[in-house]
Amino acid sequence: KAYCHGVFGDYLTLSREIVKKRSSRKQQQQQQQQQQEQQEGEEGEWGTGSSSWYVEGHGGLLVGKREIKLSEVKSLLNHFKLDFSNPAVFLPQELAKAFLFRATEHSLYQFYLCASGLGSALSSLREAAQRHESALKELKAFEDGLLPAKAANARLQQQQQQCKQLKSLKSEVAALSESIPHLRAAEAAAAADAAAAEVAEMEQALQQQQGEASRLAAAAAAKQREEKVRSCESALDHQQREVRRLQ
Repeated sequence: KAYCHGVFGDYLTLSREIVKKRSSRKQQQQQQQQQQEQQEGEEGEWGTGSSSWYVEGHGGLLVGKREIKLSEVKSLLNHFKLDFSNPAVFLPQELAKAFLFRATEHSLYQFYLCASGLGSALSSLREAAQRHESALKELKAFEDGLLPAKAANARLQQQQQQCKQLKSLKSEVAALSESIPHLRAAEAAAAADAAAAEVAEMEQALQQQQGEASRLAAAAAAKQREEKVRSCESALDHQQREVRRLQ
């Protein structure tokens, strides 16, 4: 939509005219000082004086060059998907040889950095390094801030473990409390069984003693009967001897 074939024709030519202005002695000194600072390590963007953009059509209604605004240039470049931030890409070979011929070595180096994209890459790397350093500092501060939280977390975990142990002990105590009546009943039953066994043992011993006494009494009675029989036999024998004597 930025490019109209009826206006520009089959192709168009974009050109930029750069004007280099003479600077005063004070400005020259400032520029020299800035160049020295940049040479010592401070990177600066390549700059020019005032400039104007022109468009020239080929085969359309537009005849000759016409000055256009930068916004129109950007629209045309966006239409063709061209990146004009690197002017060296669009310079013809012959023009590139004479471009900035009278510039200083530092200006040529700055233009080289800009044209090759190394300047923006270097700036991006420096910004990335700064962001990385800042991120490391933030991470260190964050980790330092986490130390109290980690200590508190360790204490809480220890307390949680103690609570678990206490809960387990309470469960064991409750189970033991529930088993106390059963233990008492078991102890009473065991005591009753022991008493019954002792009584049975005593009864058995008494029966044995009674049987022994009965045997002893029977033996004594039998002995008395034997002695009585012997006495009777002796008396009978004496009487028989007396009868035989009297006869």
